[in-house]
Amino acid sequence: MRIACLFCFVALLGCHKYTGAGVELDSSFARYVPPGTKALIGVKVDALKNSEFYKRHETQLKLPQLSAMQERIGMDPARDLTDIVLAWDGKQTLTMAHGAFKSEETQPKTFGKEALVFLPKGMALAGTSDEIKSSLDGPGGVPEELKTRLHGVLPNAQVWAASYGVLPLSNIPIRSDTQSILSNLVDYVNGTTLGIAFDAGAHLKLDIACISPEGAQRVNDALRGLIGFARLNTPDNQMDMLHLWDAIKVEKKERGVVVHADLSAGLADKLFGQVAGMSKFGR
Repeated sequence: MRIACLFCFVALLGCHKYTGAGVELDSSFARYVPPGTKALIGVKVDALKNSEFYKRHETQLKLPQLSAMQERIGMDPARDLTDIVLAWDGKQTLTMAHGAFKSEETQPKTFGKEALVFLPKGMALAGTSDEIKSSLDGPGGVPEELKTRLHGVLPNAQVWAASYGVLPLSNIPIRSDTQSILSNLVDYVNGTTLGIAFDAGAHLKLDIACISPEGAQRVNDALRGLIGFARLNTPDNQMDMLHLWDAIKVEKKERGVVVHADLSAGLADKLFGQVAGMSKFGR
């Protein structure tokens, strides 16, 4: 498995600045963003680990892949990493990480076509040799399209993402039937902004920018249909799940759709169980 994908597992556990206006990528990350980047995903790992939600699920989030990663690269990602940013150019992903790396851990490492290099001030890059070279040679910087979208991220989000252009749905580990429905919407979407803030519960805001008002209507109808279908297929005796679907709100804008949810601790736990199930049993 690619070393970048292993870092992604840490992201699922969950230096950039967080402001009231969204997310501003810290210069220590921005300088390494490769040219042509179409999507950025970030996790403020320390803040996530301090949330009550994480503490309740810490045992479930200790994935076997993390132990494998520790053996493979000689460091403990759950302990050493503080912030992670992934940059996707439409084909490949470069992982940038900030952490407290020990001096004996900072020798470059290669794994076939993959590489892991350590940089000054606690930075590390993981990806193919070509990706890393492109990142180091520059010019780095966040594309203007992504800067604009980052400004709309939910304040104080520990997990965030922004994209423009085609969405990489084929790389998302979700059930094949759900993926098929979402894939039909790709042509109507030209950008997304996602923020998830965890405390005892979870607070989510997803902005979907569409190519036209008609496209926004199609995306709106499809998402409402998915939620309605899920609700109809939830047994009446599973009231928590019914409350979960009711808590997810979909709002159509002129050329976009906003999905938001404020989940209590109990509902957030239910959603965590659903997402874990979709990842485990998808396809």
